[in-house]
Amino acid sequence: MFPNWVVTDQERFFEFKDDRLTFSTPLIPIGGEEQIAYLIWKRAPASAPEG
Repeated sequence: MFPNWVVTDQERFFEFKDDRLTFSTPLIPIGGEEQIAYLIWKRAPASAPEG
């Protein structure tokens, strides 16, 4: 999505908490403001056993 980021190092942080995995960026300038981007994954509930 960002061709100018190709072949560049991009620092990311992560945290495991309860049923979530969170990735975040350091402060980055977006639209003239310093912001942090987050990607949060939540574990899906276990499937009920068949039978």
